[in-house]
Amino acid sequence: MNKGEALKFSGTHKEIGIQVGELYKQWGKKDVWIPQHANDCFDKQLATYQKYFPEYIEYLEGVALGLNLPKDKCLLSYLTGFVNVNAVTPKKCSVFAINNSNGVLIGRNYDWRQASETVSCVVQYSFIDKFSNDYTGITDMATWQFNTKVPKSDHLLFTEDAWNTAGLYVCLNGTPDFKPGLGLATPHAIQLIVEKCKTTEEAVALIAELPIVHSTFFTIADSGGNLAVVEKPQGEEIKVIKSNKQVITTNHYNYPELVYKNIPQFKNIPFHSTYSRYHYLQTMLLNNPEVNLEDVMEIMSQPPVVQNWRSEDVVTCWVSAINLTNGKYFVQVGPLTKTPTEFSN
Repeated sequence: MNKGEALKFSGTHKEIGIQVGELYKQWGKKDVWIPQHANDCFDKQLATYQKYFPEYIEYLEGVALGLNLPKDKCLLSYLTGFVNVNAVTPKKCSVFAINNSNGVLIGRNYDWRQASETVSCVVQYSFIDKFSNDYTGITDMATWQFNTKVPKSDHLLFTEDAWNTAGLYVCLNGTPDFKPGLGLATPHAIQLIVEKCKTTEEAVALIAELPIVHSTFFTIADSGGNLAVVEKPQGEEIKVIKSNKQVITTNHYNYPELVYKNIPQFKNIPFHSTYSRYHYLQTMLLNNPEVNLEDVMEIMSQPPVVQNWRSEDVVTCWVSAINLTNGKYFVQVGPLTKTPTEFSN
């Protein structure tokens, strides 16, 4: 197994953006992609980010400087590139949070496209102005394309899971329904939440306010043992499942008022893996409610949560186990390859 080194950035949001832009340039990036719909939605997108996440605008100004590209061009690309993304996406991720005598533990599988299998990475952000919480995250490098190797010049830092120094963890899962809209990209919402919130309660309150471009499930936990799953259909009010013991999220609605949204899932794939993965985790945690960090890695490395359906271009990109009580974590990238990479502290 290879030992991985996290990508580390430090400074103000703008300074970190410059560092990221310079990294992109090292990776061979010479320009940014502008989607056809960019000008149609840019003004609304810009206003949304200025209202909810102005620090991200500062970050993008830095990225533009690091890439030596016009600021307006970078803003146009990075604030609109995820709007109207194709709805046909893999939805196979699994996560649980449990509060027991060993701490507040997170188990997570991120299942996405084969192009992300070995290039995903851990990133760490330290903000010298202290207006934001420092945090660690995991990025899938935004490799959206199916059945192809994505060149490094196209990689982007896109945070799907993150936990901050205050002991707050947030990750996202895909939902069975797709209703396009405008708003923050889901990874940008993850960044905003961990930068601005210290507790699950604060995170839930912030998510309730945010316009987010796609329907999303958020799993949230803090080091105080407050756990929650937020089910947020795009453009609708959130529904929250809370616990101080355990929560589980896969890729279907569990809140009673929203389960009807699972109907298309049954019609398309009557035996969708989301249900077996959910009940597998439920069974394993009932069987061993005092799991430790090593147990978590073992649970998340077994079928049915681990994926290897290469004919569908869906694989497990990473498996992670995090203890929010003491900050210890393990992240294994490319777990199904011959030479996986482990990030740990």
